[in-house]
Amino acid sequence: MAQHNADQFLLTTKLAIPPARSGLVARPRLLEQLQAGMAHPLTLLAAPAGFGKTVLLSSFAQQSDIAVGWVSLDSSDNDPTQFWTYVLAALDRLQPGIGQAALSLLRTEQPVAIDTVLIALINALSDLRQQIVLVLDDYHVIEAPPIHDAMTFLLDHLPAQLRLVIASRVDPPLPLARLRVRGQLTELRIDNLRFTLEEAATFLNETMGLRLTADNIATLETRTEGWIAGLQLAALSMQGRKDVSGFVSAFAGSHRYVMDYLVEEVLRQQPEHIQRFLLHTSLLERLNGSLCDAVTGQANGRKTLEELEQANLFLIPLDEERYWYRYHHLFADTLRYRLSLSQPEIVPELHQRASAWFERNGLIVEAVHSALAAHDFPNALRLIGLIATAMIERGEYVTLLRWLETLPEDVLYAHPALCLRYAWILLFTGRVDAYERPLQIAEQAWQAEDNRPMLGRVYHFRMNMARLQGDAARTIPLAQQALSFLPEDDDYNRGSCIVALGASYLLLGQLAEAEQYLREGGSISRAAGGLITALLAINYLGDMQIVQGKLREAVATYRNVIGQTGERLLWQVAEANIGLARVLHEWNRLEEAAQHVEQAMVLARETQREVYFAPGYIVLAQLLQAQGETAQASETLDKAVEVARRLGHLPWLRRANALQARLHLAQGNLPMVERWRAEAGIDASDEPTFERESEYLVLARLSIAQEKQPQAIKLLERLLQADATAGRTGAMLQVLALKALAYQASGDSKQAMATLERLLLLSEPEGYTRLFVDEGPAMQKLLVRYLALATRQDQRDGKHASLDYAQKLLAAFPRQEMAHTPTNKSIPPAEKLAGESPLLEPLSAREQEVLELLAAGLSNAAIAERLVVTVGTVKTHMKSIYGKLGVHSRTQAIVRAREANLL
Repeated sequence: MAQHNADQFLLTTKLAIPPARSGLVARPRLLEQLQAGMAHPLTLLAAPAGFGKTVLLSSFAQQSDIAVGWVSLDSSDNDPTQFWTYVLAALDRLQPGIGQAALSLLRTEQPVAIDTVLIALINALSDLRQQIVLVLDDYHVIEAPPIHDAMTFLLDHLPAQLRLVIASRVDPPLPLARLRVRGQLTELRIDNLRFTLEEAATFLNETMGLRLTADNIATLETRTEGWIAGLQLAALSMQGRKDVSGFVSAFAGSHRYVMDYLVEEVLRQQPEHIQRFLLHTSLLERLNGSLCDAVTGQANGRKTLEELEQANLFLIPLDEERYWYRYHHLFADTLRYRLSLSQPEIVPELHQRASAWFERNGLIVEAVHSALAAHDFPNALRLIGLIATAMIERGEYVTLLRWLETLPEDVLYAHPALCLRYAWILLFTGRVDAYERPLQIAEQAWQAEDNRPMLGRVYHFRMNMARLQGDAARTIPLAQQALSFLPEDDDYNRGSCIVALGASYLLLGQLAEAEQYLREGGSISRAAGGLITALLAINYLGDMQIVQGKLREAVATYRNVIGQTGERLLWQVAEANIGLARVLHEWNRLEEAAQHVEQAMVLARETQREVYFAPGYIVLAQLLQAQGETAQASETLDKAVEVARRLGHLPWLRRANALQARLHLAQGNLPMVERWRAEAGIDASDEPTFERESEYLVLARLSIAQEKQPQAIKLLERLLQADATAGRTGAMLQVLALKALAYQASGDSKQAMATLERLLLLSEPEGYTRLFVDEGPAMQKLLVRYLALATRQDQRDGKHASLDYAQKLLAAFPRQEMAHTPTNKSIPPAEKLAGESPLLEPLSAREQEVLELLAAGLSNAAIAERLVVTVGTVKTHMKSIYGKLGVHSRTQAIVRAREANLL
């Protein structure tokens, strides 16, 4: 019966091991093979119906020392969420709590990919101290490719603590060949499962109570080829016959024709009321006495089921209490076929009676199936309305979609609320090309009714689509329109609209408005139970903090998102990981950044949030470029462009194309950059917007490379003024870096040094690094010159700002950069330090070691510890280094060593 808790939609009979049947033929040879198969990850029983697969596995489960979980599958389990819910429930029966983490992932508000769920399950199973077995019976009913893919993932990562047993009429689309080659598969097929002559004799004479001769038994065993169902049908047909030998002699034909013939023989021998009972109840996947009474209109259902079981009439009990039963599948198929021929007019009424019984007993999912089978669409719609919200919360979109698409279009489209729900489900399941029609129908219906609250829901839907495409110009009016229509007490949807406004103003660079809306919308959403939207708002706040130049705050913000989701790996975690990767890249912690990008891409793929692929690819491309993998970086940007174009996400498309142009620029391919500029439709004389600032920065770099420094400086001045006015400090830093390089390239060293110093002072508190390093040799030489001038200034005027920070930045540049990169002719040679001259005496190997540790920022004591010498020895080496370099301090030594290419 149905459970009355959080899993009230689960039928416990599907999780029950079918009880042992009286008179069962012992099959020790097969039980031994099954036990031996526990050494392998997968055991497969593959044979047509009627070869005793379920009976054999039931016997194994009841006799084995290993705990066995069971799921009896049916066609409704093609919904991945429902399938895995039953699997987790079966395992949880064996080890309470083992599937709790996986189930919490499965039942999030937003879709979480099954691989994520399975990872949680696999990790939990790996902690078990004993082995358990999961039986999936009737796996042939599963046709959904996502389930087969997830099963393959589970088999590939199956821990030794779990063994899978699959019973199926056909080979499942799993990697059987690979498992077979690796010796990881046990197989029992027709040749294993068919009755031997001895087993056939036991069944016919002892179980079925016949007195057949050895010759008759041998004939039947040969004619049926050990097919257990065929032998059972033959035995039923022979009961009460006088001419048994004549029947055996005439018995022939293929299994299909034998089944048709023998069912006819069996049915003809039953009383009329039993025939009627069998036909009318054949429509039921599972049946009990009360349900049969409701369908047949009689009052003896339980007694009739007991009689059928005692007569071995293809009735299989599903629990120990003999409350739930099912017919043998082939027997049920034949009965249904006969019913459709003999009494087609009564079939809808039988389904309606079943639907009413299911509803009275709280089995709404079964009630919907029966109502749809009856073509009772008004009732089906009413029932769907009772459980649709709960199913969406559990992520059972596939089942809902199947139900809705079973409805005739005129029925579906006559209900605008259902159309809107249908549009959301299409969006959730990746059918973005199909949602517009039901959405338009809903919108037109509510416009005709002047139904403002529901029109607000339509605008809310369209607003979300515009936001997902990064279209701020469309998102803002749609959000405002939705807010003007939505009721004041609809905090759930209103909070989402306000967050969308904040996201759009952030995209436009209007940070004050963005922060106001993001904080307000996040607070409203959280209070209304909208955790997804609340976390989305926090992620956007992290993005805003990067624009503001508050990198440390941004890291805390993104980690806050991850901390609030806990084990529920929602898609917001993908976005938070991308944000973390951006900051870690800036801090030059490239390996950590790459790990976060990888996590983000896995989560994006698993939660089907393709919108995060483009930003993930962009950050990954930047990491690859930082590691000198230019070709791979370019290929990765191509992927970002392809995804952004497919999704219609213009901001990411522009950014990816701009970064691709920057790669061309670094390689000196100016014609390709000019081609990009023309296609982008931008010019240095434009009044740049924040939305396209990344593009205008590349344009400024192009102008510098073309020796159009005044043009670049004017463009950068406009960008700088706009960023400063809006409080976009993080964006300002990029502009300042390019301004410093533009001034230096134009020969204005004074302005270059002043701009660089301002940049250093603003960048140091937040630890910016790649901002400088990614500008390459020109910035490296500018920093060397800055340190040289600052050191001389320090000698005259005392302490100078940012010297330590500048040294750390120089240490982050590749060592070979200065030595092997041609000098930019636009940059004049650095001013020489006082006393500079070629080294008269080279440094010793030990002095070189000390110098490198010195440049790394180690103290004298730390250097001594590293080299296993005394502090006095270190001081002696440093004195010698100073003398050979012609300097008097650590700072001067590092600068001079870099000038001489010693570091």
